[in-house]
Amino acid sequence: MKYAKELNELYGEEVFCIEEELKLLDKIEKSVFVLEFDSSDDYVQGSGFIVKNIGLLTNYHVTENNEMYIASTYKREKKYCVSNESNLVKNNEEIDYACYKCGKLDENALELGTSKELDIGSTVLVVGYPDYCNGNSPEIQTVNIISERFFMRQKVYTISGRIVHGASGGVVLNMSHQVVGVIRCGPVTFKDKEKESDSSAVHGFIPIDDIINDLKL
Repeated sequence: MKYAKELNELYGEEVFCIEEELKLLDKIEKSVFVLEFDSSDDYVQGSGFIVKNIGLLTNYHVTENNEMYIASTYKREKKYCVSNESNLVKNNEEIDYACYKCGKLDENALELGTSKELDIGSTVLVVGYPDYCNGNSPEIQTVNIISERFFMRQKVYTISGRIVHGASGGVVLNMSHQVVGVIRCGPVTFKDKEKESDSSAVHGFIPIDDIINDLKL
């Protein structure tokens, strides 16, 4: 994208049609966040995103320790604070989501879509911050849904890409750039709930309609 933009500027014309892609990248950078809790004793990092008329969504397991989390852009611009004790709307451990009220949402909040139209073979975009280090841009993968599974009674769509720790709570978009799911990293095991497995066969996401139905919106 960077070199395509530079080439367009060099030639003074649109050699590569990148305007829509640039708009999407800009929107993602302003609506999908690094979620962090950092103290002298512990550090937890995940991903989260804002949706119009809903709030900030992430995974239950990202924020389950009840601490205060900072939601920042990858450029380290602090946007929101979320806490189970202050602005939690609802969470559900079985579905593995948490929703927070964040006052007036940024104008770049994402549009809500539906997961009812998804099927095996559907193409989606998954966006999050795996193994985030300071300055890392969001990781955007274009993937296909390869199966439908159930984990702890919750439906999960698995994808052709690999999801790594830290991307949990990130967003899944359809090709119209609407929210259709929440990333769920390789599921944790009952024996060790604090460690996610990026070697699991279940790299996938939670359908957004399951969350919306639970929120009763």
